[in-house]
Amino acid sequence: MLCPNCESVNRDGAKFCDECGFPLTGAIAARAAEAVETQPEAESAAEREQAQIEGITEAIDAIEEAVSEEPDSGQLEDAFEEADTENSEENLANQVDEGEAAPEEDIEAPQNLDPDVTVALGNDLAGLDVIEDEYGERVVGPDYTEPQANWRDGHTMQMPRVEGEEAPRSKDFLASSTVEQGKSKKTIIIAIVAVVVIAAIVAFATYQMELWGGKAVPDVRGMTEADATSVLEESGFGVRSTQVKSDDTEGLVLIMDPNAGSRAEEGSEIVIHIATAREIPDVVGKTEEEAVALFKEDGYENVTYEKERSDSAEGTVLSVSPEAGTRAKSTMAVIVKVAEPYVVPDSSTLDLDGTIAAIQDAGLAYDISYYDTTDYVEGTVLGTEPAAGTKVQSSTVVVITVARARGVQLTQLTRDLLTPGYELNIDGTSYIISSLDSVEYLGGDQVSFTATARPYTYFFGVYVEGDPQQVSGVVNWTADNQLSSIS
Repeated sequence: MLCPNCESVNRDGAKFCDECGFPLTGAIAARAAEAVETQPEAESAAEREQAQIEGITEAIDAIEEAVSEEPDSGQLEDAFEEADTENSEENLANQVDEGEAAPEEDIEAPQNLDPDVTVALGNDLAGLDVIEDEYGERVVGPDYTEPQANWRDGHTMQMPRVEGEEAPRSKDFLASSTVEQGKSKKTIIIAIVAVVVIAAIVAFATYQMELWGGKAVPDVRGMTEADATSVLEESGFGVRSTQVKSDDTEGLVLIMDPNAGSRAEEGSEIVIHIATAREIPDVVGKTEEEAVALFKEDGYENVTYEKERSDSAEGTVLSVSPEAGTRAKSTMAVIVKVAEPYVVPDSSTLDLDGTIAAIQDAGLAYDISYYDTTDYVEGTVLGTEPAAGTKVQSSTVVVITVARARGVQLTQLTRDLLTPGYELNIDGTSYIISSLDSVEYLGGDQVSFTATARPYTYFFGVYVEGDPQQVSGVVNWTADNQLSSIS
């Protein structure tokens, strides 16, 4: 259906133009179509537009009477249709009376051409074109432009409001329905949000009033045990106290469980931790590991563990300073002495004097044992007994074994043997040694000597002693340092 106002193509049965909203049926549409059809071909586009406006105005004036009594939407639609019918018949009669409706018989009108249009055109079709489209054949002017289809969503458009008293409409438009639906949804959402906010406010207020969620636990930190117990019991809670060692003032509440300000059911138990002074724990006789755990449990931060040699079991605490039971803060310096065993020192890289000093530093006594050998240098420390690294009691005597050469050993044995008064026999003569003059190691098991001695004999049973004289000889020893002979 072609709009007489903007010439846009609309769907069949539409009452208003989808493009401009102009009525497509009724008196207004008829007057507009009449104005277009009755315009001379020579008129300009502007003149035709003016004629259309005038036709619309006349149509509006024609229906104002029909709507003056505020008919309902059905009456208004009937008035439009009646005005359209009367207007069409009246126009046709006027055209016949004026002689404009008698076409020449030798001019063939285009097929499907509306009779009113044919009457309006008269017999002169010069300069006009005949086109054929989905509506059939039509006669158009030389400046005709093919209208553009403007298909929308299938609903009619609402007409602009007519000045004056508004006529009732037969039906609402989709746009209004959509807006109302949108407003309805928005209203529902706002209502839901409002309900949620109000519920939250009410819940918060009743919670603050302690109508639900338990009661707030009062803060009793810093109070004495008696005062804290009284406050909590007045608030409807049970109380249990426990001691905790601290540097703070003794007897005051340090910690609460649950914390102050939290919620708890009326009648539930609140645990208060009361400060008590620290005391040095009694760790003497305990192991070092046990002492470490006790001091850590009591919160001491400055504890030193020192080793001390003792016959007690290794790792046993021997003493603690300050003494056990002394009140002390966590930062006080505490010294704990722990037993360690006596250990024979290593002398493998030391000489005899160094070995003796090491044994004394280890708190032990020592003794020396010589070992005769030609495999080591004289005076070499061959080892100790017990061996180096052995854990021993404090009363243990460590024996140092020292290498001694054979010559020194035998020379010393010879000096120990040939002392003044010793009797010996050399080449059949008996002597009594007065003094040992010299000793010399000959090698192997032999040692030579020179001594001053007096010869003696018995003559018929009478002892006869001669004058002192110097004699020499050789002493022979066995491998186990026993005297073999003197010659």
